[in-house]
Amino acid sequence: AVGRILTASGAVVEVIQAPDGDAQADAANGFGADVFVGLVVRPEPGVTCAFYERDDFSSIGGRRLAGLVLEHLAAHAPEPPAKPHGMRLPVLRATKMPAVVVELGDPKAVVAQLPIFATAIAAAVTAWTHQPV
Repeated sequence: AVGRILTASGAVVEVIQAPDGDAQADAANGFGADVFVGLVVRPEPGVTCAFYERDDFSSIGGRRLAGLVLEHLAAHAPEPPAKPHGMRLPVLRATKMPAVVVELGDPKAVVAQLPIFATAIAAAVTAWTHQPV
């Protein structure tokens, strides 16, 4: 749904359905993406968004995108989203572009609010393209 919305606005999008983070990163890198947004539906309620960070490095573009995603989702989430957090997930570590992983839960709520969540995430990506850092 996010890909369809961004494509309709003129973005060139590749939807990646790979089994693990390394495969997703390889596909995004091979596509030459400018940004990567991974979506995960988890059983626990709530919304989180991670960007790449380690002790001596933080992805500034990823942090900015994570903040925008959470800002845009905040109005629609059943509870306030957590703050963006740095992680070393394989997909975040291996992508060559700013990347985030958005986790949404619970599954029934995600399905019921999919158009709203997709629109909010697409709006965050669009806002990020205008001011990535």
